[in-house]
Amino acid sequence: MSNPDAVFQRFSLVGRKALITGSSRGIGWETAKALAEAGAKVFLNGRDEKVLADQVSELKIEGHAADFICFDAFDAEASAAAASTLLQQEGCIDILVSNAGAAFRNSLADTSLGDWRGVLESHLSTGFALAKTLAPAMQQQEWGRIILTSSVMGEVSRPNNTAYTAAKGGMNSLVRALAAELGTDGITCNAIAPGWVLTKATESLSLDNEWNTMIVNRNPLKRWGRPEEIASAMLLLASDAGSFITGQVVTVDGGLSAVL
Repeated sequence: MSNPDAVFQRFSLVGRKALITGSSRGIGWETAKALAEAGAKVFLNGRDEKVLADQVSELKIEGHAADFICFDAFDAEASAAAASTLLQQEGCIDILVSNAGAAFRNSLADTSLGDWRGVLESHLSTGFALAKTLAPAMQQQEWGRIILTSSVMGEVSRPNNTAYTAAKGGMNSLVRALAAELGTDGITCNAIAPGWVLTKATESLSLDNEWNTMIVNRNPLKRWGRPEEIASAMLLLASDAGSFITGQVVTVDGGLSAVL
């Protein structure tokens, strides 16, 4: 006889606390909702306090535990300082989802060293800084989840994407390094690599007929992804259902990277 409750229990995050950066919209917001619905107390992050307060209220109305912490996730030092403050308040953050990052696209000729450093800082350095700050408490309790939001662009690329591709490629290597170092302490470290997902940040591309046609034709499912579909993969990696998955880059792209 099937036991749905046992299946649901594998994905339960009751008693866990999660920090999701860049969670005021898009993939980050859907991830925060998914983890909250699974029972975690979620800490939203962004730079607009009013937006975050409204979202926390929305989650609380639904009966979920939530709060927010404002800091600039594009700044690694500011992120580490904020995470340290959160640790002092909460004791341990069990789940880190480092999701925020600059969506920078420009030609090689028009990418300055400042641009390059800023993109790497927002994606790669912030992920490192947050993991370094939050990992010790996870190690002490011998349980933790570190999840970075990568991209299919970490494995392939397009013109005018040098800095972004390099940052995501570095992120993929970072999760392998973290997994190798932290695994003996019961901490899993993975990345989710989304394909083209329809959010406010990509809305203009979806309205561009040439871009939209290219993405739909390249994708075996013949459509854009939805943020909640990425959030479902995040939930797997954050829960005990994904407890033997570590050091992996889980691609969620509708098959785009599997075909020519």
